[in-house]
Amino acid sequence: MARVSTGTTLPRPPGLRGPLTQRRLVRAGALGGSLVLLGLLPTLLGGPVWLRAAGLVPGFGIVYATPTPTWSVELVAWVLLNLIVLLAVGAGLLTGLQRIMTKGDHLTLPAVVIASMLLAAILAAVHDGHGHAQQEWVPVAEVLAVIGTPAALLIRERRRGRSARRVGDARQGRLDAAAREEWRPGRDERADEDDRARLARWAETLALQPAHEWNNFGAFGDEYLLPAMRYRVWAVFLMLASLRHTHTPAYCGYRDDALRALVLRMTDKPVWRYWLRENRWGMLRDSADPIGGPANVMYSGYLLLMLSAYRQATGDDSFDRPGALRFRWDDRTEFAYSHTDVAERVTANFRRSPLVLWPCEPGLVFPFCNSVALAGLRMYVTCAGTRHAELIAPKFLHRLRTEFTAPDGDICALQASRFGITARSARGITNTAAIAALLSPLDPDFAWRTWQLLVAEELDSGRYARTDRAGSPAPTDADWGGGANRANALGWTMFLARARSAPWYRRLREAARNLENPPAEFRMFDASVHANGILGLGAVTDESAWRNMLLTPSRHTGPRLTEVPWPDITVVTATTDGRSHYAILRCGTGGALRRHRLGFDHLVPHGTYTMDGATAREVTADATGRAVVEVDLRPRHHLRLTRG
Repeated sequence: MARVSTGTTLPRPPGLRGPLTQRRLVRAGALGGSLVLLGLLPTLLGGPVWLRAAGLVPGFGIVYATPTPTWSVELVAWVLLNLIVLLAVGAGLLTGLQRIMTKGDHLTLPAVVIASMLLAAILAAVHDGHGHAQQEWVPVAEVLAVIGTPAALLIRERRRGRSARRVGDARQGRLDAAAREEWRPGRDERADEDDRARLARWAETLALQPAHEWNNFGAFGDEYLLPAMRYRVWAVFLMLASLRHTHTPAYCGYRDDALRALVLRMTDKPVWRYWLRENRWGMLRDSADPIGGPANVMYSGYLLLMLSAYRQATGDDSFDRPGALRFRWDDRTEFAYSHTDVAERVTANFRRSPLVLWPCEPGLVFPFCNSVALAGLRMYVTCAGTRHAELIAPKFLHRLRTEFTAPDGDICALQASRFGITARSARGITNTAAIAALLSPLDPDFAWRTWQLLVAEELDSGRYARTDRAGSPAPTDADWGGGANRANALGWTMFLARARSAPWYRRLREAARNLENPPAEFRMFDASVHANGILGLGAVTDESAWRNMLLTPSRHTGPRLTEVPWPDITVVTATTDGRSHYAILRCGTGGALRRHRLGFDHLVPHGTYTMDGATAREVTADATGRAVVEVDLRPRHHLRLTRG
């Protein structure tokens, strides 16, 4: 059957930037130009030398205050001092800009600017007192630079825009050809049982260690950028929740305990305490509350998806109780939220933002983080039966297309929304793929376009098989834990391939074996915890299962496996048709090939069931619908319970 698409055209904005982004960029430019003009007034009006130097653009004031060098030893020393100060100011300005673009720190750059003004004023006053002549040409050079730099940037941007449009036109040709071809998804093959067993044991061992212990998670370090612990916990959780929902929907033993423990790990203070500092330097707010503000989607959005996926996978709504999540700062300060509270805060932030997408770090908007939050909100709507995302999702997708999409069709990695600056160079089809994967249930055409371009640019070219990140402009391609691999891109591409092309999925899974550790190793892949989670996600679920998880309320009915000894047994499959139950068990880390007791519930009270794979051929449920069976565990054990 041929695929019928209603939107195969690349969503390329007509201009270099979307209308809202352009307006913010113009406002920022107008404000900057006004400040430059204000700073030039002392020079134009013949003010004192020190005030003229202070009013010039940072760096130019230092040059203005530098005396004309002569063979005088004294003047040469002064010139060297000014040069050292100039280099220090330049380094400070670069650091301030970097901190804005990486951590949302809006205090460092103004501090450097003020320090530069003071230093320029002091140096100019000292030299004027000694009768040294200033560099009178500097104000003219500043005017030329202020005019010329934006013009040069605009010319460069237009060239890049034309180049991106040419890429977009070529891509559109590929999409038009693909839309005319017959399109059939690959068979919905289940993940390899070995992968499921190994990934489940790894994730559950991480999760079920004592609370507040973080063995094998890696150290706490840079909690502001991609190596942050919250992303590691989220990736492990999403993989395990997807495995639970897709492959073991009729099992609720220690796997549910592990999922709950991972959610609660997000409330450990070391995971979220970074926000107090970011809130201070980016929002000028003295609050450590990681949920209640208009930013920090990089925490609250990820937590929302975890809470929604937990409820969808397990059917447990205990996190909906008031105060179920407690964030304790000290003996006097604690923030309490529920799943519903988090969903409402995320909804409010989507609604109040003109871009719909809202900031991670203060003033920095990342489409991937916002896609995580939207997926969490849509899943909350599915499991709770509310209408929170009804109007947000269409507006979100519109803003994503118009404000964050480059002319070649790729999604930009981030936008400094306060200034209208979009990091258009930090993008790539694999960065777009991660966003398309998360949003595929809400925008199937976006996912289809992205997959076609992935095949043409990543898969057919063989780039997917690279284990390093050479040639990739997207920072999200790399291992978020700091490794030099492209595990993140490979994992999301596997996710998209599973339901679309079985042959490509097998090739991608084979490529992932280049990162795989020997079976005896605890961690499956020689990569970070986050990368293992994303690669695991690509190995245990697919786009079709994700759509069901996002859009279809789960039904937790029928016989259910509840009691399984951990870590002796790993459950890789547990399904029910409402009357019978089927499970595949693997020998766990305990390596105990011996007799074990397993528990079932949701049986018909006093009902008799036939057992295959147990020591007894029949079992009868008690008055509460529970029963216990014994099995002589084999390395790969099939267990079937059927209503007699």
